[in-house]
Amino acid sequence: MVNGGQIVENLSQKLNQQEKIILLNFYKGVPIKVDAWLKSISAEKAVLQMEPPYSICLSWEGETWLLLEGTGVIGRAVVESFDLLAGRVVLSGFKPENTGFDRRTVARVEPRSHIEVAVENEDRRMIEYLADISTKGIGVRIPALGPQQVFSEGEAVEVSLRLPQGKVVVPGVIQNVSRGEDFYRLGIRFDEEQNHPFITTYIAQRQEAILQILKIRYDFEHKKQREKSQIATGTL
Repeated sequence: MVNGGQIVENLSQKLNQQEKIILLNFYKGVPIKVDAWLKSISAEKAVLQMEPPYSICLSWEGETWLLLEGTGVIGRAVVESFDLLAGRVVLSGFKPENTGFDRRTVARVEPRSHIEVAVENEDRRMIEYLADISTKGIGVRIPALGPQQVFSEGEAVEVSLRLPQGKVVVPGVIQNVSRGEDFYRLGIRFDEEQNHPFITTYIAQRQEAILQILKIRYDFEHKKQREKSQIATGTL
């Protein structure tokens, strides 16, 4: 099993070979990959140069994933500091990521506005709002858990929702119920990976919109910080 020390060792090899490292985070359910190159490394810290604009994610994230191409190593690190103007990030606290990572790299987009979802079988029916959707399954927001809303893990259900592209009805299986910040999330796995045109089109359009939001946030923050720096140095 890979440990933190081995991740640092693999990173050191990347420094010597000047190979690309991918930093991975998630924004509104979309995997955000940022190309980066190692500038320096010690036993505790690494400094990386990043490509804009999606690096903006690291300005509010407390950690990031590292994908070391060609090694199969997936690591996790704490974001110690992020310099948007310089395009640099300092990482520390390296540790391996050994479980459930492949599932997370699938785009699981969050909706822009409320979309009703009906979940039902022979015993009960529930109508709540969409939390997120991928080609593999769906998440449903549940504000509170009542007896009529509790489906059992492994229970077969039918899911229906109306996306902007049209109505979708697919069979699924209850995967889990997890607690969010202010709601419960009912996870439902589709019986088969869905290539339904309404689902794939919706996901693609949401991904594009979410990436555009990040680009706008980067441009706005970069301009603000550049002007602030110019005022401080008297060059504005």
